[in-house]
Amino acid sequence: MRKILKVATLGVSGVVLFAAGTYFEITSGRVKTCGIDEALWCTWGDCKLRVDVTSCDANGSGISVNHDPLKMCNSRRIVWTIADRRNYKFSSSGIEFKDPSADFDGRMPGDYTFIWRNKHTYPATDADPPVEWYYRINILKADGTPCASLDPRVYNE
Repeated sequence: MRKILKVATLGVSGVVLFAAGTYFEITSGRVKTCGIDEALWCTWGDCKLRVDVTSCDANGSGISVNHDPLKMCNSRRIVWTIADRRNYKFSSSGIEFKDPSADFDGRMPGDYTFIWRNKHTYPATDADPPVEWYYRINILKADGTPCASLDPRVYNE
């Protein structure tokens, strides 16, 4: 609701298109599509991502996340869950942001679920460009052998 009210104050320069309960927002000449991602992947304040592991191949090609990049409009927790709990788990570093800066806190590691909170302080205004946050997914085989890492993104609009 906050975004809709914000757009309404923009008058002619702001347009909102509704589709299936989500929206595109056009502000400062930029189209924001994060409302779609939040509607599909985020509920009750959490964005939930599934981590699938089919192998520990070099370059992380056997690891995937069900949505990359995750585009976010608001401050929310991001919860990554490993689908195959019999054969794989997160390492102690699990989800590791390359530059966590001041935008990520609340790190909660776990063997099969890993959580960070995206405070969404960047971009500071709608006129600022979107910010990409790269992170690494670190997985271990059940026997403790490390897999190659994957480098997906969180995209703050």
